[in-house]
Amino acid sequence: MKFTRRRLLASAAGLCLVPGCLGSSGDSDRSLPTTPTGVWNQSGNDARNTSNPDVTVPDRGTPAWSSGSGLITPLVVDETVYTVDDVLTALDTQTGDTRWQAELDIAESPNSATQPAVVGGHVLLASDDRLASFDTTDGTLRWDRSITGSPGGPITVDTDRQMGFAFFRRPERSESASELVAFDAESGDTTWTAQLSGISSAPAVFRDHVYVTGWAGLDTRVLRCFDVDSGGLVWEREPEDPKTRPVCTETGVLVGEGAAVTVYNHSNGMRLASVEVSQEDIRAIAIDDGTVFVLAGSGLSAVSVPDGDEQWSREENQARGDGLAVGDNSIVAPVSPESLGSGPSVAAFDKTDGTLRWQYVVDGTFSPKIVSPPVIADGAVFVISNTETGVAALGDLPPQEEATNSP
Repeated sequence: MKFTRRRLLASAAGLCLVPGCLGSSGDSDRSLPTTPTGVWNQSGNDARNTSNPDVTVPDRGTPAWSSGSGLITPLVVDETVYTVDDVLTALDTQTGDTRWQAELDIAESPNSATQPAVVGGHVLLASDDRLASFDTTDGTLRWDRSITGSPGGPITVDTDRQMGFAFFRRPERSESASELVAFDAESGDTTWTAQLSGISSAPAVFRDHVYVTGWAGLDTRVLRCFDVDSGGLVWEREPEDPKTRPVCTETGVLVGEGAAVTVYNHSNGMRLASVEVSQEDIRAIAIDDGTVFVLAGSGLSAVSVPDGDEQWSREENQARGDGLAVGDNSIVAPVSPESLGSGPSVAAFDKTDGTLRWQYVVDGTFSPKIVSPPVIADGAVFVISNTETGVAALGDLPPQEEATNSP
């Protein structure tokens, strides 16, 4: 396997703070007890950016294996984990064994490529001046398109229409420095384009609309709605300070703004509600029916939308990264528990009341960091930090020393 990124491997064993919680890489290099299944095929898990796959978070977050490479958030589809740096790598979800690799001919940098998306047997990947598709079975190049510019964010795919949406930065342009490119996933042909002065996050697709947050000028933040088939502008609004990607529900389009979750009407963009949360500096939101889970700089909370009732709040867990994931039983988020005085961790919290179930502490380096949002499958959590080689798989396993000493 080709590894080119400098690896920082943790040397310290993890500190167990609650049952099932462990530290970092000293425990890795084991298979998970079962084969993780489920679909996290794009940045926000689905085209709506709900971050809510129908999977069960494991009862423990014990390191199993670490493999692959790169700093880009992985994907999980059909019992395969995909990682990206200067190569695209497909790994077995249970063992971490390499299934195939495809050379990308790009610089090894998180800015040279963006998080891919998987749809219909294609791994869709944007990189410098290029949009390409690789076969999910063996990594064979299926098509390749030249698009001037550098990738500006994760690819979103509409699985029903077999359409992809990718941002490309075009700094040579004075008026529109970024472009949203809609393309056919099967052929790579461009369907339409739309211009923005800048972009913020992955777009969301809901029924006949595509929603994008970005800039309309140097100081003007916007939420735009485009027709998914034609690219025509349907409406535009100016949120106060959008901090999250748009998340779509039947009620409306949700955006985290400062210390509030704002709901906009799908058809005309009118503001339907603004739900205040206990914490400031919202970093990410995820949805489960009428409950919005909020990761903020000063804590975690769950609120009902649009009525605004707070279900629970945990102010002692500060965000140590962007993104969170919602499972059937728990939410998983990158946090730093102040009361425990520990470094960053990936932690699972009970979905109903916010009780801490387990946490995986990232340690063993001078400045430990979680560098990707958590991705969950049925029975596994996948995360990238600067203490592991590529992606680390966490699952329901005993600590390594217990497994070694057991009769």
